[in-house]
Amino acid sequence: MSEKRIDRRQDLTWRGQILGLDGVTFGDCKLFNVSSSGAKLTLRGETQVPDEFVLLLAQDGSVQRQCKVKWRTDTDIGVQFVRPTVDARRFAVIDARCV
Repeated sequence: MSEKRIDRRQDLTWRGQILGLDGVTFGDCKLFNVSSSGAKLTLRGETQVPDEFVLLLAQDGSVQRQCKVKWRTDTDIGVQFVRPTVDARRFAVIDARCV
């Protein structure tokens, strides 16, 4: 695959949870790498993920990213972090220590 990323990715392993924009839980995932603009997630089992969702990075909900799927395989997805609209401001909590 040719490299099309604008921002450099940092390798890491971090647990996360995928929530629909309506708050419905879709399942757990692991972040494999991350940048300021996106991430690669590995899914647990046969997790069905919507095209847009919220990635929960802290159990208490204090660290979240709104995501848009850019590519998919059977076990991995690549996501772009989406800047929230006024209506989605509740998903804009950012904690740089976790990315």
